[in-house]
Amino acid sequence: MWDVRVPQHGRFPSLIGSGLLMSGDFQITLNGEPYAVNGDARLITLIDSLKLKRGRVAVEINRAIMSKATWDRTTLAPGDIVEIVNFVGGG
Repeated sequence: MWDVRVPQHGRFPSLIGSGLLMSGDFQITLNGEPYAVNGDARLITLIDSLKLKRGRVAVEINRAIMSKATWDRTTLAPGDIVEIVNFVGGG
């Protein structure tokens, strides 16, 4: 049986307002919260930086479900709305 958990507020820290958002960086919305994207804007980099297991997450960007095969070549843009669902096994 699978338990579907959506990472909650605080799980993905925001850098907005912390003084760490620098020029050239931009903001997306991640699971309903502001999130700063710094440097590499590829989706796979976001997944890895959040320390999520690639095989156990589903990703939607701007209401479009993203195939895992495209994560390495999908680039995030300012204002994107990203939803990540983490699947957790249980029984």
